[in-house]
Amino acid sequence: MKKTLLLLLSELLLCGALLAADLPKRPSFSLNAGAQMMIWSDVEAGQLTLDFRAGFRLAKYFELSPEIAFWAGADTGHRTSDRSRLSPGVMANFVAGRFFMGAGVILPSRFGVKANIGCIFGHVIVTAHVGSAMLSDERNTIFGLSAGYRF
Repeated sequence: MKKTLLLLLSELLLCGALLAADLPKRPSFSLNAGAQMMIWSDVEAGQLTLDFRAGFRLAKYFELSPEIAFWAGADTGHRTSDRSRLSPGVMANFVAGRFFMGAGVILPSRFGVKANIGCIFGHVIVTAHVGSAMLSDERNTIFGLSAGYRF
């Protein structure tokens, strides 16, 4: 829990610093709903997610996207208390027109990595991602799809 709060605080400080900086484009925010499925593991469980993302365009083709997700649903394979949790993270995305792809770090129950690809249709954003816990005894890999609204 301490790591989650520390990462959340550092993301908020980063967001504040980016808002104070002279950015090439106005920041974007999105609220997304999705579904996750554990793959390549002993536990086959699905979860629903609701996440809030911010997008800070730092260069013409580069965007930094901090996010915080709420996971709810079936057992994650870690502990019974892990059925619902907050998962902060940050992604570095290459953006070309309506399409984006990137990678970053997440904190599902321990430090993990995540890669995503997606498309933006006006105010609608669609994302597919795959992620894995790196510093965990379990080697669970997740695959997820989400759709959201960009403000």
